[in-house]
Amino acid sequence: MPLRLVSISIALLVLLAGCKSTGTAFNPPGGIGGARAAHIVVGSTCNTSGVATFAGTATGNVAPTTNIAGGSTQLSVPDYLFATSSTLYVTDESTDEILEWPSSATGNTAPTVTIAGANTTIESPSGIEVTSGSIYVADFDAPAIDIFPASASGNVAPTARITGANTHLQEPNGLWLDASGNIWVADQGTNALMEYAHGATGNVAPIATISGATTTIAGAGGMFVDRHGNIWTSDYSTDSILEFAPGSNGNVAPSKTITGGNTGLSRPIDVAVDGAGYVYATNLGNNTVDVFSPTASGNATPVQLIGGASTELGCTAGLGLY
Repeated sequence: MPLRLVSISIALLVLLAGCKSTGTAFNPPGGIGGARAAHIVVGSTCNTSGVATFAGTATGNVAPTTNIAGGSTQLSVPDYLFATSSTLYVTDESTDEILEWPSSATGNTAPTVTIAGANTTIESPSGIEVTSGSIYVADFDAPAIDIFPASASGNVAPTARITGANTHLQEPNGLWLDASGNIWVADQGTNALMEYAHGATGNVAPIATISGATTTIAGAGGMFVDRHGNIWTSDYSTDSILEFAPGSNGNVAPSKTITGGNTGLSRPIDVAVDGAGYVYATNLGNNTVDVFSPTASGNATPVQLIGGASTELGCTAGLGLY
């Protein structure tokens, strides 16, 4: 399978001892009310190859409250994830599967639902988001966006698919739905953030594209639109988190950039923002989760940093909040 979020050098491959870079999707459209996230859910693509949940206020070298890991889980390279108070959805780039568990699941627990097989057309799945009626998945290798019924299970065909030359998709990573139901994708192949209209299907052009030198996007990874319409991505090439103003389109400058030595950002794979405006990022380079204050900008120090042996994190990738 291709390395999805980053072309890793030989030196970094040795350093990470076989870890692959990957990514995430996050909360329900529009964010979490106006409150802090109560739970932080993080995928690890090496070490335990599991999905760990931490309290929303967790910081330091703390053990997760739950951790799904082991042979029965079917997890191999858990990439992006989507978490709600009732259900956890995970894409696995190695096995081409979408896996579901109750949010309370822990240990060596088999998934309650598996979507996989030739009919699904899934090829190296990455970003995922779930609404009351549909499951949206970015297919990195296809390249495509597949849409399944929320009740889908087994070897089922998608009910809609966005793919073709007009879409400009090359290597879609993070995926997010905004409050209007429009689909946003962070595309690694074009280093662009692309928006597709609600209900789009087939070989359709995006209705907005954020790309170009002024954007500073060099390694598009995670994708998020917060409750105020601000557009976010993690950039693994520049160790940055970028925010763009609502309605941004074209070769525009970010409204905010979080980057620098104080941030602790090291090949950030995913990004999410809770209802209170706190910014979360997973770091492949140092196996940590950073949390920044709503006013953080530039070379800011995180207000929370989850990392260390007790966290059981390794090659941190997917990120979810609820």
